[in-house]
Amino acid sequence: MKLASEYEEDEDGQMRFPFFFNPSAPRGRASTVTESVKRRIRELRDAGHIQSDIAGMLGLNQGRVSEVLRGLR
Repeated sequence: MKLASEYEEDEDGQMRFPFFFNPSAPRGRASTVTESVKRRIRELRDAGHIQSDIAGMLGLNQGRVSEVLRGLR
C-alpha cells in the first residue's frame, strides 16, 4: 500500500486514490442474527456496554444491534 504522498494529483490538486472495492458489485444479504446472538446482545447491554462496543465484540454493525434491542429483529 502506498502512502498518500506517493499518489499522483489531478489537475485540481486532488489526490487520486484507487477504489479498494468494486462499487458496481452486487451487495450481499445481511447476516442472520440467531436467537443466541440476540440473547448475547441483550446480556451485554444489561451489563452496561454501548451499542457500538457490542457490535464490535460480535462482528455486527451498530444498526443491527439497535434493531435487536428495539425488537425489530
